[in-house]
Amino acid sequence: MTALLKATGISKKYHPASNTPELALCSLTLEKGRTYVIKGRSGSGKTTLLNLLGGMDKPSTGSVYYNGKSFYDLSDREQSAIRNKNFGFVFQSFNLIPELTAYENIELPRFFNRNCIITSSAISTVAEEMKIGSLLHRRTYELSGGEQQRVAIARALITSPDMIFADEPTGNLDSAASRMVADLLVKTVKSRQATLVLVTHEDNLIYSEHIQLNIRDGHVGAMEVCNGSLGI
Repeated sequence: MTALLKATGISKKYHPASNTPELALCSLTLEKGRTYVIKGRSGSGKTTLLNLLGGMDKPSTGSVYYNGKSFYDLSDREQSAIRNKNFGFVFQSFNLIPELTAYENIELPRFFNRNCIITSSAISTVAEEMKIGSLLHRRTYELSGGEQQRVAIARALITSPDMIFADEPTGNLDSAASRMVADLLVKTVKSRQATLVLVTHEDNLIYSEHIQLNIRDGHVGAMEVCNGSLGI
């Protein structure tokens, strides 16, 4: 498969006086169309790694390459353009505007990128993929947590990004909603031949084939190919 994103010698230290970095030196390559799961306990450095890979935080050392270009050497405008078009983000807290309908929340990316064209047909398609077609004209504060997260995922997918970064997307959901959201997220991203990077502390969340990275105290372990659920 084609290498889409590559990190070489990245690390992160938020406090210069600290002897312990939040993320120790690591290098990894993410391929197009694969699912990557970053797993570890709370405070282990999972979100720090996700933010570095997703262009939301600059590493203290090393480089991140997207499609062969050093991301953090690009101008702020070029970085923003990639984040708005080529990257999609899903967060634990949904980050929806409650007073807007599901449809209006999904089309929000076009207001942040004047070159972004979002059609009604595209919204209908992604809504059906996420099984929220009947909810498009309801305000999101009326929806359940699982439904809101599926709206948030639809919004992340609407620009047809190459990569989806999901930070604890099931963290605020019960077990039944978590299973549905995780299954739909993995299935839909794969069907679009995009790359998924998912952070979780949960076991038994992903049952399809994926590549797992275990992280502990800021140290990233070797990649492991998993054919079933997450390891413990």
